[in-house]
Parts: sequence; structure tokens; C-alpha cells
Amino acid sequence: MDVQITWENPATTIYIEAKYGSKLSASTSNNDGQHGFPADQLIRNVRVGLHECGYYKTPRLFESTKRNFAVLVLSPERGQPLVTTYRNEATLRTSIPHSEKIEQFPAAPFVGELGYPDIL
Repeated sequence: MDVQITWENPATTIYIEAKYGSKLSASTSNNDGQHGFPADQLIRNVRVGLHECGYYKTPRLFESTKRNFAVLVLSPERGQPLVTTYRNEATLRTSIPHSEKIEQFPAAPFVGELGYPDIL
């Protein structure tokens, strides 16, 4: 991700993946999809954010509360196909390894996009 914004009251984390002259990468470092799950930049950001914000049910040394979470793609124009794909909860769940450890997702829609005109 290019930008992480966090604040409290309510506890919230937002990841922003900014694109200018390129599209979202289809694969990431050390992951080209060989394990049968998508390996693109957006799903990686979603997985990391869900883990960081407490949505995975895993043993922890200290209890913590879930944070609100959203991931945004910022690009010259709206219409990123992966955003549409991962807004579907069923598709999202099948795209995440060990998704059975995620009891619930953040309030929908938590995968979104902004085009440069939206900022203007």
C-alpha cells in the first residue's frame, strides 16, 4: 500500500493503493498465484489489513478489539475491475487463504476506489 491512515474514536484504518500510469499488479513479490489464490496487489492489501485490524480469529498474547477497515484504490479514473471483484463477499472469501478464520468482514463496502476527479 502507498498510504496508511489510522485514527481512533472510532478505531479506523484505511489503506490507499495509489496508481498513476499503471494498473494494479497481477502478482506480488514472492507470490505469483502458485498456491491457487489470487496474488494481486489489492487482495494482498485486503489480507494484510484484515489481519492488522483484528478480523482473523487467531491466538493472541493480548486481546484487542477490531478496527474499522477500508482499502481504496486511487487512480486517474474509476473502474478498476478488481475493486468490483472484491466487493463481492463470496468472491472475496474464496480469494483469501484460511478465510475460515475470518468470522466477519468489516462493514461493506470496505473495498472501494476514488478517481482523481473525485478529489477535485
